[in-house]
Amino acid sequence: MSGPDDLVATALLGTERRPSAADGWPGALGAAAAAVDGDPAAVLLFRAALATLWRRAGALPAPAVEPVPAPAERLPAVPAAAARRLAGLLEDRETGLLDEWLATAAARGCVVPPAVLPDLLDRGSRLVAVRPALRVVAGERGLWLARQRPEWAWLPRLAEQATGAAQDGTGPPDLSEEAWRLGDQAARQRWVVAVRATDPARALVAVEETWRTEPGPARAGLLAALAEGLGPADEPLLERALDDRRKDVRETAARLLAALPGSALGARMAQRARAAVRLERGLLRTRLVVEVPDDLDAAAVRDGVVDPPASSPTTAGTGRRAGWLRQIVAAAPLSAWDDLGPPDRAVATTVADGWAPVLHAGWAAAAGREGSLAWAEALLGAGVDLGDGLGADRVVALLTGLPEGDRARVAALVVRHALGRLAARDVPADTPAVLAAALAGCPRPWPPVLVDAVLEWLGAAAARLPLWPYQGLVDLLVHALPPGAAPRVGGLARPTTEDGARWANRLHRAATTLTTRAEMLEELR
Repeated sequence: MSGPDDLVATALLGTERRPSAADGWPGALGAAAAAVDGDPAAVLLFRAALATLWRRAGALPAPAVEPVPAPAERLPAVPAAAARRLAGLLEDRETGLLDEWLATAAARGCVVPPAVLPDLLDRGSRLVAVRPALRVVAGERGLWLARQRPEWAWLPRLAEQATGAAQDGTGPPDLSEEAWRLGDQAARQRWVVAVRATDPARALVAVEETWRTEPGPARAGLLAALAEGLGPADEPLLERALDDRRKDVRETAARLLAALPGSALGARMAQRARAAVRLERGLLRTRLVVEVPDDLDAAAVRDGVVDPPASSPTTAGTGRRAGWLRQIVAAAPLSAWDDLGPPDRAVATTVADGWAPVLHAGWAAAAGREGSLAWAEALLGAGVDLGDGLGADRVVALLTGLPEGDRARVAALVVRHALGRLAARDVPADTPAVLAAALAGCPRPWPPVLVDAVLEWLGAAAARLPLWPYQGLVDLLVHALPPGAAPRVGGLARPTTEDGARWANRLHRAATTLTTRAEMLEELR
Protein backbone atom coordinates (compact mmCIF):
# COMPACT_ATOMS: atom_id res chain seq x y z
CA MET A 1 0.00 0.00 0.00
CA SER A 2 1.37 3.45 -0.87
CA GLY A 3 0.21 6.96 -1.53
CA PRO A 4 -2.78 8.52 0.26
CA ASP A 5 -4.14 5.10 1.27
CA ASP A 6 -0.95 4.49 3.29
CA LEU A 7 -1.77 7.27 5.75
CA VAL A 8 -4.15 5.20 7.88
CA ALA A 9 -1.58 2.47 8.42
CA THR A 10 1.02 5.05 9.44
CA ALA A 11 -1.40 6.65 11.90
CA LEU A 12 -2.22 3.27 13.47
CA LEU A 13 1.38 2.02 13.78
CA GLY A 14 3.01 5.35 14.59
CA THR A 15 5.43 7.46 12.57
CA GLU A 16 8.46 5.96 14.36
CA ARG A 17 7.61 2.43 13.19
CA ARG A 18 6.21 3.41 9.79
CA PRO A 19 7.18 6.84 8.45
CA SER A 20 4.83 8.52 6.00
CA ALA A 21 6.16 8.28 2.42
CA ALA A 22 5.46 10.60 -0.52
CA ASP A 23 5.90 7.96 -3.18
CA GLY A 24 2.79 6.61 -4.82
CA TRP A 25 1.02 9.98 -4.76
CA PRO A 26 -0.24 10.98 -8.23
CA GLY A 27 1.18 13.93 -10.23
CA ALA A 28 1.14 17.38 -8.62
CA LEU A 29 -0.36 15.89 -5.48
CA GLY A 30 2.82 13.81 -5.01
CA ALA A 31 4.98 16.92 -5.48
CA ALA A 32 3.00 18.76 -2.80
CA ALA A 33 3.22 15.77 -0.44
CA ALA A 34 7.01 15.52 -0.93
CA ALA A 35 7.55 19.24 -0.40
CA VAL A 36 6.69 19.16 3.29
CA ASP A 37 9.39 18.23 5.80
CA GLY A 38 9.97 18.41 9.54
CA ASP A 39 8.36 16.63 12.47
CA PRO A 40 7.01 13.26 11.25
CA ALA A 41 3.69 13.72 13.09
CA ALA A 42 3.21 17.18 11.53
CA VAL A 43 4.09 15.77 8.11
CA LEU A 44 1.48 13.02 8.57
CA LEU A 45 -1.23 15.54 9.50
CA PHE A 46 -0.35 17.77 6.55
CA ARG A 47 -0.51 14.88 4.10
CA ALA A 48 -3.81 13.67 5.62
CA ALA A 49 -5.28 17.16 5.08
CA LEU A 50 -3.93 17.19 1.56
CA ALA A 51 -5.48 13.78 0.81
CA THR A 52 -8.82 14.91 2.22
CA LEU A 53 -8.93 17.97 -0.01
CA TRP A 54 -7.92 15.86 -2.99
CA ARG A 55 -10.70 13.36 -2.43
CA ARG A 56 -13.32 16.05 -1.93
CA ALA A 57 -12.23 18.08 -4.93
CA GLY A 58 -11.98 15.03 -7.09
CA ALA A 59 -15.43 13.61 -6.34
CA LEU A 60 -17.75 13.74 -9.30
CA PRO A 61 -21.27 15.07 -8.60
CA ALA A 62 -24.17 12.67 -8.93
CA PRO A 63 -25.90 12.95 -12.27
CA ALA A 64 -28.77 15.42 -12.13
CA VAL A 65 -32.21 13.84 -12.32
CA GLU A 66 -34.87 16.27 -13.33
CA PRO A 67 -38.19 15.59 -11.59
CA VAL A 68 -41.28 15.02 -13.66
CA PRO A 69 -43.15 18.35 -13.90
CA ALA A 70 -46.12 18.85 -11.61
CA PRO A 71 -49.44 17.96 -13.22
CA ALA A 72 -52.02 20.62 -13.97
CA GLU A 73 -54.31 21.68 -11.14
CA ARG A 74 -57.80 20.23 -11.14
CA LEU A 75 -59.26 22.72 -8.63
CA PRO A 76 -59.62 26.49 -9.03
CA ALA A 77 -57.26 28.88 -7.29
CA VAL A 78 -58.50 30.91 -4.34
CA PRO A 79 -59.63 34.45 -5.20
CA ALA A 80 -56.88 37.07 -5.31
CA ALA A 81 -58.10 38.82 -2.13
CA ALA A 82 -58.12 35.53 -0.25
CA ALA A 83 -54.59 34.77 -1.46
CA ARG A 84 -53.38 38.13 -0.14
CA ARG A 85 -55.10 37.42 3.17
CA LEU A 86 -53.35 34.05 3.40
CA ALA A 87 -49.95 35.65 2.83
CA GLY A 88 -50.67 38.13 5.62
CA LEU A 89 -51.78 35.39 8.02
CA LEU A 90 -48.59 33.45 7.36
CA GLU A 91 -46.49 36.54 7.95
CA ASP A 92 -48.33 37.52 11.15
CA ARG A 93 -48.36 33.93 12.51
CA GLU A 94 -52.09 34.24 13.26
CA THR A 95 -52.56 30.52 13.78
CA GLY A 96 -56.24 30.46 14.74
CA LEU A 97 -57.41 32.41 11.71
CA LEU A 98 -54.94 30.58 9.48
CA ASP A 99 -56.38 27.19 10.41
CA GLU A 100 -59.92 28.46 9.82
CA TRP A 101 -58.84 29.96 6.48
CA LEU A 102 -57.43 26.58 5.41
CA ALA A 103 -60.51 24.67 6.51
CA THR A 104 -62.83 27.10 4.72
CA ALA A 105 -60.77 27.05 1.51
CA ALA A 106 -60.76 23.25 1.61
CA ALA A 107 -64.53 23.20 2.03
CA ARG A 108 -64.81 25.53 -0.99
CA GLY A 109 -62.54 23.25 -3.03
CA CYS A 110 -59.82 25.80 -3.82
CA VAL A 111 -56.02 25.59 -3.99
CA VAL A 112 -53.46 28.03 -2.59
CA PRO A 113 -50.80 29.97 -4.55
CA PRO A 114 -47.63 27.90 -5.17
CA ALA A 115 -45.40 30.40 -3.33
CA VAL A 116 -46.93 29.58 0.08
CA LEU A 117 -46.74 25.79 -0.27
CA PRO A 118 -43.40 25.31 1.56
CA ASP A 119 -44.64 27.23 4.62
CA LEU A 120 -47.91 25.32 4.66
CA LEU A 121 -46.25 21.94 4.25
CA ASP A 122 -43.93 22.76 7.13
CA ARG A 123 -46.99 23.62 9.21
CA GLY A 124 -48.58 20.30 8.31
CA SER A 125 -45.40 18.52 9.43
CA ARG A 126 -45.85 20.08 12.88
CA LEU A 127 -49.63 19.95 13.26
CA VAL A 128 -51.61 16.84 12.38
CA ALA A 129 -54.94 18.66 12.80
CA VAL A 130 -54.44 20.85 9.70
CA ARG A 131 -53.42 18.03 7.37
CA PRO A 132 -56.90 17.14 6.05
CA ALA A 133 -57.41 20.74 4.90
CA LEU A 134 -53.91 20.94 3.45
CA ARG A 135 -54.51 17.78 1.46
CA VAL A 136 -57.14 19.71 -0.51
CA VAL A 137 -55.70 23.24 -0.70
CA ALA A 138 -52.18 22.08 -1.60
CA GLY A 139 -53.53 20.70 -4.84
CA GLU A 140 -51.55 18.75 -7.41
CA ARG A 141 -48.54 21.05 -7.17
CA GLY A 142 -48.37 20.64 -3.37
CA LEU A 143 -48.56 16.87 -3.71
CA TRP A 144 -45.77 16.96 -6.32
CA LEU A 145 -43.65 19.20 -4.08
CA ALA A 146 -44.20 17.00 -1.00
CA ARG A 147 -42.74 14.02 -2.84
CA GLN A 148 -39.42 15.87 -3.17
CA ARG A 149 -38.67 16.04 0.57
CA PRO A 150 -38.92 13.24 3.17
CA GLU A 151 -40.30 15.49 5.93
CA TRP A 152 -43.35 16.21 3.77
CA ALA A 153 -44.08 12.56 3.01
CA TRP A 154 -47.20 12.72 5.19
CA LEU A 155 -49.10 14.50 2.38
CA PRO A 156 -48.72 11.74 -0.26
CA ARG A 157 -49.66 9.15 2.39
CA LEU A 158 -52.74 11.16 3.31
CA ALA A 159 -53.71 11.49 -0.34
CA GLU A 160 -53.38 7.73 -0.83
CA GLN A 161 -55.46 7.08 2.25
CA ALA A 162 -58.17 9.44 1.01
CA THR A 163 -58.45 7.52 -2.26
CA GLY A 164 -58.57 4.17 -0.49
CA ALA A 165 -55.19 3.08 -1.81
CA ALA A 166 -53.64 3.02 1.66
CA GLN A 167 -54.49 3.39 5.29
CA ASP A 168 -51.97 5.23 7.44
CA GLY A 169 -49.46 4.63 4.66
CA THR A 170 -49.60 0.83 5.05
CA GLY A 171 -52.40 -0.17 2.68
CA PRO A 172 -55.99 -1.26 3.37
CA PRO A 173 -56.65 -3.22 6.56
CA ASP A 174 -55.93 -6.91 6.24
CA LEU A 175 -59.06 -8.75 7.36
CA SER A 176 -57.75 -12.23 6.62
CA GLU A 177 -57.60 -15.02 9.18
CA GLU A 178 -53.80 -14.99 8.85
CA ALA A 179 -53.68 -11.35 9.95
CA TRP A 180 -55.67 -12.31 13.05
CA ARG A 181 -53.60 -15.38 13.90
CA LEU A 182 -50.13 -14.03 13.10
CA GLY A 183 -50.35 -10.31 13.91
CA ASP A 184 -48.87 -8.69 16.99
CA GLN A 185 -51.07 -7.43 19.83
CA ALA A 186 -51.74 -4.00 18.30
CA ALA A 187 -52.42 -5.45 14.83
CA ARG A 188 -54.87 -8.01 16.21
CA GLN A 189 -56.72 -5.33 18.13
CA ARG A 190 -56.99 -3.24 14.94
CA TRP A 191 -58.24 -6.37 13.17
CA VAL A 192 -61.07 -6.73 15.68
CA VAL A 193 -62.07 -3.06 15.31
CA ALA A 194 -62.04 -3.30 11.50
CA VAL A 195 -64.00 -6.56 11.35
CA ARG A 196 -66.53 -5.40 13.93
CA ALA A 197 -67.46 -2.52 11.63
CA THR A 198 -68.90 -4.96 9.09
CA ASP A 199 -69.25 -8.35 10.80
CA PRO A 200 -69.45 -8.11 14.63
CA ALA A 201 -70.23 -11.83 15.03
CA ARG A 202 -67.07 -12.92 13.18
CA ALA A 203 -64.85 -10.76 15.38
CA LEU A 204 -66.57 -11.98 18.55
CA VAL A 205 -66.07 -15.63 17.57
CA ALA A 206 -62.37 -15.00 16.92
CA VAL A 207 -61.88 -13.38 20.34
CA GLU A 208 -63.84 -16.13 22.14
CA GLU A 209 -61.81 -18.90 20.51
CA THR A 210 -58.48 -17.53 21.74
CA TRP A 211 -59.66 -15.93 24.99
CA ARG A 212 -58.18 -18.56 27.34
CA THR A 213 -54.71 -18.30 25.79
CA GLU A 214 -54.52 -14.51 25.40
CA PRO A 215 -52.05 -12.68 27.69
CA GLY A 216 -53.56 -10.20 30.16
CA PRO A 217 -52.82 -6.93 28.33
CA ALA A 218 -54.13 -8.43 25.09
CA ARG A 219 -57.41 -9.44 26.76
CA ALA A 220 -58.04 -5.87 27.92
CA GLY A 221 -57.33 -4.46 24.46
CA LEU A 222 -59.49 -7.02 22.67
CA LEU A 223 -62.40 -6.34 25.01
CA ALA A 224 -62.08 -2.60 24.40
CA ALA A 225 -62.22 -3.29 20.65
CA LEU A 226 -65.62 -4.92 21.11
CA ALA A 227 -67.09 -1.47 21.82
CA GLU A 228 -67.47 -1.22 18.03
CA GLY A 229 -70.79 -2.88 17.22
CA LEU A 230 -71.54 -3.77 20.86
CA GLY A 231 -74.61 -5.99 21.13
CA PRO A 232 -76.37 -8.64 23.21
CA ALA A 233 -74.24 -11.43 21.71
CA ASP A 234 -71.20 -9.96 23.46
CA GLU A 235 -72.69 -10.23 26.93
CA PRO A 236 -71.61 -13.81 27.83
CA LEU A 237 -67.95 -13.05 27.14
CA LEU A 238 -68.14 -9.74 29.01
CA GLU A 239 -69.74 -11.48 32.01
CA ARG A 240 -66.88 -14.01 32.03
CA ALA A 241 -64.40 -11.15 31.93
CA LEU A 242 -65.85 -9.73 35.16
CA ASP A 243 -64.07 -12.63 36.90
CA ASP A 244 -60.72 -12.03 35.19
CA ARG A 245 -57.66 -11.78 37.43
CA ARG A 246 -56.58 -8.51 35.79
CA LYS A 247 -58.14 -5.27 37.00
CA ASP A 248 -58.06 -3.55 33.60
CA VAL A 249 -59.94 -6.46 32.02
CA ARG A 250 -62.61 -6.37 34.73
CA GLU A 251 -63.00 -2.59 34.46
CA THR A 252 -63.34 -2.73 30.68
CA ALA A 253 -65.95 -5.47 30.89
CA ALA A 254 -67.97 -3.57 33.50
CA ARG A 255 -67.87 -0.38 31.42
CA LEU A 256 -69.08 -2.15 28.28
CA LEU A 257 -71.82 -4.03 30.11
CA ALA A 258 -73.07 -0.77 31.62
CA ALA A 259 -73.22 0.67 28.09
CA LEU A 260 -75.09 -2.37 26.73
CA PRO A 261 -78.87 -1.77 26.84
CA GLY A 262 -80.72 -4.51 28.68
CA SER A 263 -77.62 -6.15 30.16
CA ALA A 264 -77.82 -8.21 33.32
CA LEU A 265 -75.20 -5.97 34.93
CA GLY A 266 -77.41 -2.93 34.26
CA ALA A 267 -80.31 -4.73 35.90
CA ARG A 268 -78.18 -5.61 38.94
CA MET A 269 -77.00 -2.01 39.24
CA ALA A 270 -80.59 -0.78 38.95
CA GLN A 271 -81.61 -3.12 41.76
CA ARG A 272 -78.76 -1.86 43.95
CA ALA A 273 -79.57 1.77 43.15
CA ARG A 274 -83.25 1.43 44.05
CA ALA A 275 -82.37 -0.50 47.20
CA ALA A 276 -80.17 2.42 48.28
CA VAL A 277 -82.46 5.25 47.09
CA ARG A 278 -86.16 4.97 47.86
CA LEU A 279 -89.02 7.37 47.32
CA GLU A 280 -90.71 8.36 50.56
CA ARG A 281 -94.15 9.92 50.21
CA GLY A 282 -95.55 11.89 53.15
CA LEU A 283 -98.55 14.08 53.75
CA LEU A 284 -96.57 17.30 53.37
CA ARG A 285 -93.64 16.30 51.18
CA THR A 286 -92.16 13.70 48.92
CA ARG A 287 -88.45 13.03 49.11
CA LEU A 288 -85.72 10.57 48.23
CA VAL A 289 -84.12 8.82 51.17
CA VAL A 290 -80.64 7.34 50.75
CA GLU A 291 -79.43 4.34 52.73
CA VAL A 292 -76.08 2.97 51.57
CA PRO A 293 -74.74 -0.17 53.32
CA ASP A 294 -71.59 0.14 55.39
CA ASP A 295 -69.90 -2.71 53.54
CA LEU A 296 -69.44 -3.48 49.86
CA ASP A 297 -70.48 -7.04 49.04
CA ALA A 298 -68.51 -9.31 46.72
CA ALA A 299 -71.18 -9.21 44.01
CA ALA A 300 -70.94 -5.43 43.78
CA VAL A 301 -67.16 -5.62 43.60
CA ARG A 302 -67.46 -8.14 40.76
CA ASP A 303 -69.70 -5.69 38.89
CA GLY A 304 -67.04 -2.99 39.05
CA VAL A 305 -67.89 -0.98 42.16
CA VAL A 306 -64.64 0.07 43.85
CA ASP A 307 -63.57 2.15 46.82
CA PRO A 308 -62.90 5.83 46.11
CA PRO A 309 -59.42 7.19 46.91
CA ALA A 310 -58.52 6.78 50.57
CA SER A 311 -57.90 10.53 50.88
CA SER A 312 -61.58 11.37 50.33
CA PRO A 313 -63.23 12.85 53.45
CA THR A 314 -66.06 10.83 54.93
CA THR A 315 -69.05 13.15 54.84
CA ALA A 316 -72.52 12.63 53.41
CA GLY A 317 -71.48 13.85 49.97
CA THR A 318 -68.10 12.18 49.74
CA GLY A 319 -66.20 9.23 51.17
CA ARG A 320 -66.50 5.50 50.56
CA ARG A 321 -70.28 5.12 50.70
CA ALA A 322 -70.82 8.17 48.50
CA GLY A 323 -68.32 6.82 46.00
CA TRP A 324 -70.12 3.49 45.87
CA LEU A 325 -73.51 5.13 45.34
CA ARG A 326 -72.19 7.41 42.60
CA GLN A 327 -70.77 4.43 40.69
CA ILE A 328 -73.91 2.35 41.10
CA VAL A 329 -76.24 5.12 39.92
CA ALA A 330 -73.92 5.93 37.01
CA ALA A 331 -73.98 2.30 35.81
CA ALA A 332 -77.72 1.79 36.28
CA PRO A 333 -80.01 2.48 33.30
CA LEU A 334 -81.98 5.70 33.60
CA SER A 335 -85.16 3.67 33.21
CA ALA A 336 -84.61 2.54 36.80
CA TRP A 337 -85.95 5.95 37.86
CA ASP A 338 -89.11 5.99 35.76
CA ASP A 339 -91.33 5.86 38.85
CA LEU A 340 -90.00 9.30 39.84
CA GLY A 341 -91.71 10.83 36.82
CA PRO A 342 -90.10 12.80 33.98
CA PRO A 343 -86.44 13.72 34.43
CA ASP A 344 -87.17 17.31 35.43
CA ARG A 345 -89.50 16.12 38.20
CA ALA A 346 -86.98 13.49 39.35
CA VAL A 347 -84.20 16.08 39.55
CA ALA A 348 -86.45 18.50 41.44
CA THR A 349 -87.33 15.89 44.07
CA THR A 350 -85.80 16.67 47.45
CA VAL A 351 -82.98 14.35 48.49
CA ALA A 352 -82.59 13.87 52.23
CA ASP A 353 -79.44 14.30 54.31
CA GLY A 354 -77.20 16.03 51.76
CA TRP A 355 -77.01 13.14 49.29
CA ALA A 356 -78.28 15.20 46.33
CA PRO A 357 -74.83 15.98 44.82
CA VAL A 358 -73.93 12.29 44.80
CA LEU A 359 -77.19 11.19 43.24
CA HIS A 360 -77.12 14.00 40.65
CA ALA A 361 -73.51 13.22 39.71
CA GLY A 362 -74.48 9.58 39.09
CA TRP A 363 -77.44 10.65 36.98
CA ALA A 364 -75.19 12.99 34.99
CA ALA A 365 -72.79 10.14 34.16
CA ALA A 366 -75.69 7.88 33.17
CA ALA A 367 -77.21 10.63 31.01
CA GLY A 368 -73.91 11.06 29.19
CA ARG A 369 -73.55 7.31 28.64
CA GLU A 370 -77.07 6.96 27.26
CA GLY A 371 -77.03 10.27 25.39
CA SER A 372 -80.22 11.42 27.11
CA LEU A 373 -81.02 15.02 26.22
CA ALA A 374 -84.01 15.04 28.58
CA TRP A 375 -81.90 14.13 31.61
CA ALA A 376 -79.09 16.47 30.60
CA GLU A 377 -81.51 19.38 30.26
CA ALA A 378 -83.21 18.48 33.54
CA LEU A 379 -79.94 18.37 35.48
CA LEU A 380 -78.48 21.54 34.03
CA GLY A 381 -81.75 23.42 33.74
CA ALA A 382 -82.38 22.93 37.44
CA GLY A 383 -78.94 24.36 38.20
CA VAL A 384 -78.12 21.40 40.40
CA ASP A 385 -74.71 21.20 42.03
CA LEU A 386 -72.92 18.20 40.55
CA GLY A 387 -70.18 18.21 43.13
CA ASP A 388 -67.61 21.04 43.24
CA GLY A 389 -69.48 23.37 40.91
CA LEU A 390 -70.66 21.54 37.79
CA GLY A 391 -67.32 19.80 37.33
CA ALA A 392 -65.64 19.82 33.91
CA ASP A 393 -65.48 16.03 33.82
CA ARG A 394 -69.23 15.72 34.44
CA VAL A 395 -70.02 18.31 31.79
CA VAL A 396 -67.91 16.34 29.32
CA ALA A 397 -69.72 13.16 30.38
CA LEU A 398 -73.07 14.83 29.73
CA LEU A 399 -72.10 16.17 26.33
CA THR A 400 -70.10 13.25 24.92
CA GLY A 401 -73.02 10.90 24.40
CA LEU A 402 -75.37 13.51 22.97
CA PRO A 403 -75.99 13.91 19.24
CA GLU A 404 -74.14 16.92 17.81
CA GLY A 405 -77.39 18.79 17.28
CA ASP A 406 -78.23 18.63 20.99
CA ARG A 407 -74.84 19.61 22.42
CA ALA A 408 -75.28 23.34 21.85
CA ARG A 409 -78.60 23.33 23.73
CA VAL A 410 -77.03 21.58 26.71
CA ALA A 411 -73.92 23.81 26.56
CA ALA A 412 -76.20 26.85 26.69
CA LEU A 413 -77.65 25.48 29.92
CA VAL A 414 -74.13 25.10 31.31
CA VAL A 415 -73.42 28.74 30.46
CA ARG A 416 -76.73 29.83 32.01
CA HIS A 417 -75.86 27.84 35.11
CA ALA A 418 -72.51 29.68 35.35
CA LEU A 419 -74.33 32.97 34.83
CA GLY A 420 -76.64 32.20 37.72
CA ARG A 421 -73.70 31.37 40.01
CA LEU A 422 -72.04 34.60 38.94
CA ALA A 423 -75.16 36.61 39.74
CA ALA A 424 -75.21 34.99 43.19
CA ARG A 425 -71.52 35.88 43.60
CA ASP A 426 -70.73 32.19 44.05
CA VAL A 427 -68.24 31.32 41.29
CA PRO A 428 -66.54 27.91 41.74
CA ALA A 429 -62.83 27.77 40.96
CA ASP A 430 -63.41 25.29 38.14
CA THR A 431 -65.76 27.60 36.21
CA PRO A 432 -63.23 28.37 33.40
CA ALA A 433 -62.59 24.65 32.88
CA VAL A 434 -66.32 23.85 32.98
CA LEU A 435 -67.18 26.48 30.38
CA ALA A 436 -64.28 25.47 28.14
CA ALA A 437 -65.35 21.80 28.36
CA ALA A 438 -68.94 22.66 27.49
CA LEU A 439 -68.14 24.96 24.57
CA ALA A 440 -65.22 23.11 22.98
CA GLY A 441 -67.41 20.12 22.12
CA CYS A 442 -70.10 22.12 20.31
CA PRO A 443 -70.13 21.95 16.51
CA ARG A 444 -69.87 25.24 14.69
CA PRO A 445 -71.54 27.49 13.73
CA TRP A 446 -73.16 27.96 17.10
CA PRO A 447 -76.94 28.40 17.08
CA PRO A 448 -78.48 31.60 18.50
CA VAL A 449 -79.45 29.94 21.79
CA LEU A 450 -75.78 29.32 22.61
CA VAL A 451 -74.52 32.61 21.16
CA ASP A 452 -76.97 34.60 23.29
CA ALA A 453 -76.05 32.72 26.46
CA VAL A 454 -72.33 33.17 25.86
CA LEU A 455 -72.60 36.90 25.15
CA GLU A 456 -74.75 37.45 28.22
CA TRP A 457 -72.21 35.61 30.36
CA LEU A 458 -69.35 37.61 28.80
CA GLY A 459 -71.01 40.89 29.69
CA ALA A 460 -71.57 39.82 33.29
CA ALA A 461 -68.06 38.40 33.62
CA ALA A 462 -66.44 41.58 32.27
CA ALA A 463 -68.24 43.56 34.96
CA ARG A 464 -67.48 41.30 37.93
CA LEU A 465 -64.61 38.88 37.35
CA PRO A 466 -60.84 39.22 36.86
CA LEU A 467 -59.77 38.57 33.28
CA TRP A 468 -56.75 36.30 33.74
CA PRO A 469 -58.58 32.99 34.45
CA TYR A 470 -60.76 33.51 31.36
CA GLN A 471 -58.25 34.68 28.74
CA GLY A 472 -58.05 31.27 27.09
CA LEU A 473 -61.84 31.05 27.06
CA VAL A 474 -62.14 34.42 25.32
CA ASP A 475 -59.62 33.27 22.71
CA LEU A 476 -61.79 30.18 22.11
CA LEU A 477 -64.93 32.28 21.70
CA VAL A 478 -63.26 34.50 19.10
CA HIS A 479 -63.02 31.53 16.75
CA ALA A 480 -66.43 30.07 17.58
CA LEU A 481 -68.81 33.02 17.73
CA PRO A 482 -70.33 34.04 14.40
CA PRO A 483 -68.38 36.92 12.82
CA GLY A 484 -71.53 39.02 12.88
CA ALA A 485 -71.30 39.12 16.68
CA ALA A 486 -68.37 41.58 16.53
CA PRO A 487 -70.40 44.73 17.41
CA ARG A 488 -72.05 42.96 20.36
CA VAL A 489 -68.72 41.72 21.68
CA GLY A 490 -67.05 45.11 21.35
CA GLY A 491 -69.85 46.81 23.27
CA LEU A 492 -69.85 44.47 26.27
CA ALA A 493 -67.02 45.89 28.39
CA ARG A 494 -67.25 48.94 30.61
CA PRO A 495 -63.70 49.99 31.65
CA THR A 496 -64.69 51.53 34.96
CA THR A 497 -62.18 49.50 36.99
CA GLU A 498 -58.69 48.13 36.38
CA ASP A 499 -60.10 44.66 35.64
CA GLY A 500 -62.78 46.24 33.50
CA ALA A 501 -60.11 48.01 31.45
CA ARG A 502 -58.35 44.69 30.88
CA TRP A 503 -61.62 43.10 29.79
CA ALA A 504 -62.36 46.04 27.50
CA ASN A 505 -58.99 45.74 25.81
CA ARG A 506 -59.36 41.98 25.30
CA LEU A 507 -62.96 42.24 24.09
CA HIS A 508 -62.14 45.02 21.62
CA ARG A 509 -59.33 42.83 20.28
CA ALA A 510 -61.82 39.97 20.04
CA ALA A 511 -64.25 42.18 18.13
CA THR A 512 -61.46 43.16 15.73
CA THR A 513 -60.63 39.50 15.15
CA LEU A 514 -64.29 38.70 14.52
CA THR A 515 -64.43 41.52 11.98
CA THR A 516 -61.31 40.14 10.31
CA ARG A 517 -62.92 36.70 10.23
CA ALA A 518 -66.00 38.15 8.55
CA GLU A 519 -63.85 39.76 5.87
CA MET A 520 -61.78 36.60 5.48
CA LEU A 521 -64.83 34.37 4.98
CA GLU A 522 -66.34 36.82 2.51
CA GLU A 523 -63.13 36.77 0.46
CA LEU A 524 -63.29 32.99 0.26
CA ARG A 525 -66.81 32.92 -1.16
